Amino acid sequence: MNSSKIKRDKAMQNLVADDHDSAVGENTIDQLLSQKDDLLKELEKKTAEIRQSEQIILGLLDIPHESAMLVNTKGRILAINTAGAQMLGRGRDVLFQQNLFDFLPEAISDRSREKFSEVVSTRKDVSFMEDQNGSSLVHHVYPVKDDAGIVTQIALYTRDVTERKKAEERLRETQKKLETMNMELITAYSELKSTQSKMLQSEKMASIGQLAAGVAHEINNPVGFVTSNLGTLRKYIDKIMEYHSFVTGSLSEFGATGVLEKIEAERKRYKIDYIMEDMGELIEESLEGTARVKKIVRDLKSFSRVDEDEYKAADINECVESTLNIVWNELKYKVEVHKELGDIPLIRCYPQQLNQVFMNLLVNAGQAIENHGEITIRTWCDDTSVKIRIADTGCGISKDKISRIFEPFFTTKEVGKGTGLGLSIVYDIIKKHQGDIDVQSQEGKGTTFEVSIPAVQEIDE
Repeated sequence: MNSSKIKRDKAMQNLVADDHDSAVGENTIDQLLSQKDDLLKELEKKTAEIRQSEQIILGLLDIPHESAMLVNTKGRILAINTAGAQMLGRGRDVLFQQNLFDFLPEAISDRSREKFSEVVSTRKDVSFMEDQNGSSLVHHVYPVKDDAGIVTQIALYTRDVTERKKAEERLRETQKKLETMNMELITAYSELKSTQSKMLQSEKMASIGQLAAGVAHEINNPVGFVTSNLGTLRKYIDKIMEYHSFVTGSLSEFGATGVLEKIEAERKRYKIDYIMEDMGELIEESLEGTARVKKIVRDLKSFSRVDEDEYKAADINECVESTLNIVWNELKYKVEVHKELGDIPLIRCYPQQLNQVFMNLLVNAGQAIENHGEITIRTWCDDTSVKIRIADTGCGISKDKISRIFEPFFTTKEVGKGTGLGLSIVYDIIKKHQGDIDVQSQEGKGTTFEVSIPAVQEIDE
């Protein structure tokens, strides 16, 4: 009996335990289901909040020509603004959760994949540009990282810079035109300044020429009658000497010994024989001097006609000689001049202008010689042209300056000692004659200018 009771009690205990375990299991399932529902609601709430935040952010960026979208690392679109949807040609609702690369041209899609991969691997943003359907687009790709620093999403920002590029191109073109106009203005101003200075120089030379012509005329008149008087004086002296010889001979014939002795004594005391002999030499030297003055006057009158625009046949050797005569005072104290003037034909030219060329070159050569040196002038001709070479043993011109010596206002002289127009005028005159001028120089050794003028050539007015 007791045994049976014990068995019944155990059976009852087991039944109660089973009922308790069943009740506990049912409670756990209910709790889990309840938690699941709560989690789903929370997830939906968070998802909605995220979507709302994304739309707020995209809304802030929702401006024309600027696309913004958020995609995962595979390219699936998580959020996109209006401009981005318009760029892809779809509605925003249609594009949501679609793959971005499916809506891009193949070439652009491949490049975008490369940039996405680069951002994921480097975790750094990148930018690139592309031209699409006539539009210029700039893409900025930014990584979005989780707490562990892993890139989970990608923000893609695209700006249409077509109008900006067009504006920049127009700006560059305008700037280029302005620079061209500015250079033209600078060139025009330089040419105007050069022309004005050359006109002033020409007017000054013309004024000097008029003054020289007047001076030459005034000198020529007294030199003319001085020369004439000297010639007459020489004739008078010859007659006096003849008369003196006649008187002396006549007295000897009449035997006037005492008178002759007195005359001879006075003759020796006053050195009449020496005077009579020296007077002839003095008159000859004076006549030579007046001849030189007349030559200088003639050269001065010839050189003074720098404003005479007469195109005619001329002897270059005579031009060189007359110019050298004019500038000789600048050279004679420190320069030894060697002339090697060849047998050259007459050429058609503006001789007065070429005189100015030779004057400028000779004066420059003399100024380049500091103490004492030499200037060699050589002329010769070939089949087509007449050559003039003027070489000095002066200080020479440095290599960095020699290419600029024909520029207006450029000078190698000290400030206040040169206008910088001399060689510029030389160059213009030679080019007017359709000729050439070449310069060779070595510092410390000297400079050589070689001018070439066509032997027979019509000249452009």
